[in-house]
Parts: sequence; C-alpha cells; structure tokens
Amino acid sequence: RAALPIVEGKHLSPFQVRLDLTTHAISRDAAAALIDPAASFARDRIAYRDVAGATNRLTLMAGLLPRGALSTHTVFVLKTPLGRTAQWCLLALLNSLVANYLVRLNVSTHVTATLMARLPVPRPPEGSAAFGELVTLAQELAKSGMDAAPGNYARLNAIVSRLYGLSSRDYAHVVSSFPLLPQPLRDRCLDAERDTLR
Repeated sequence: RAALPIVEGKHLSPFQVRLDLTTHAISRDAAAALIDPAASFARDRIAYRDVAGATNRLTLMAGLLPRGALSTHTVFVLKTPLGRTAQWCLLALLNSLVANYLVRLNVSTHVTATLMARLPVPRPPEGSAAFGELVTLAQELAKSGMDAAPGNYARLNAIVSRLYGLSSRDYAHVVSSFPLLPQPLRDRCLDAERDTLR
C-alpha cells in the first residue's frame, strides 16, 4: 500500500495544500494503528495552519486536506464530519479577509482550536446563489492560488462581506488592515464589493 504523505504547516497556503512539497510519510497500516482512519485520512477535511507568522499576508490559512494524507501538530483539521460541498463553502469563508480580520483581533502567534470554535461564520443555505458561488470560487482558487486569480479572490471577499452584513465603509477598513497584500489586489477587492451594490 502507498505511504500517506504528512502535511506540515509550511505546506498550507490559502485554499491550497501542497502534497508535492511534503518530505515525510507513514505507511497506511502504521497510521491506522495510531489514529482512527474514519476520523482522519479516510476522508477529505479542512485543515488550517496553527502558527500565525508576522510576515504572513493572512493569519488564517486553510486548505482541503485530501483523503490519504495526514497532518502534524502544526496543522489543525476539522473533526466534525461535513459534506464535501459544505467544506468548500466553509473554506471560502475561512480564507476571506473578514474572517482573517476577526481572527487577528484575538490572536498573537497561534490560531488555536478554541479561537476557531468561537469564530463567527455565516452559513449561507445550501442551494443559495451565495453558497454555490463560494463553492465554485474556492475550488478555482484551490487550483490556481490567490495570486494567479485575484479577480476570483476579490469576488469571493465581496460575497463574504455581504454575508457578514458589513457596510462598504466597514469593509474598506477590513481591506486596509492587510498591508502585506499587494495594493492592486486590495483595490480589486474594493471594486468587487462596489460591483455587488449595482
């Protein structure tokens, strides 16, 4: 049986899990003896980085850890079973600027499980336009990454801003609080939010 790659925090970026960069692995049998496969490597699950570095553009960085992969202590994973489509929607919300802004209000160097449990996250109904578009955008950003598809990331943030009920002024403040994001990306985020009002 193929070995299971072990994902570390450095292998995660917003929307993406870079299995091709992993250097450690464990056999499936050895992993099954240590951890319940049904709750771990037998299913896809959202994973996010524990360490929040000062040089990171975003504080909360989450990707979909695919079945057949494990993570170290520097990567937290969603323990509650959640359908794949719902996980993509949640992934969109967690990687948004609004969610990152809320996390930054309460974090220093670690994004803890306790903090994540308290994080307010809107729940667009499955089947709604917002839900469907967030799923599609998150899936596309998982393939391309944020930098290669700034328009998709800007659109995603505009939708999330509306779900959180932010005014344009509040959203502009959120966007301005991410100085490490390229200015053109921040400008596109503001433009996309204005477009949703038309």
